[in-house]
Amino acid sequence: MYQNGTGVPQDSTEAVRLWRLAADQAVRLFKLAVDQGHAEAQWNLALMDDNGIGVQQDSTEAVQLWRPAADQGLAEAQAGPGVPHDEAHSY
Repeated sequence: MYQNGTGVPQDSTEAVRLWRLAADQAVRLFKLAVDQGHAEAQWNLALMDDNGIGVQQDSTEAVQLWRPAADQGLAEAQAGPGVPHDEAHSY
């Protein structure tokens, strides 16, 4: 809303500040879920790490998150880079 001035005065600085807060909170929540072994959170945080979304880009960290998600049977993670492919058990 701040970026476009929808219902509030347009303020790009405030828009960026709020986006940064939202991204930081999302990363914190994903990390909490990862700590609890949540496969989809592992997958999502791996994507964020691999692409540098909300965090510094780190493909090594991404692979470390994809593997446990794949081991839990999350199909998307089973196709992730650095994850051994197992045609016999793939969906």
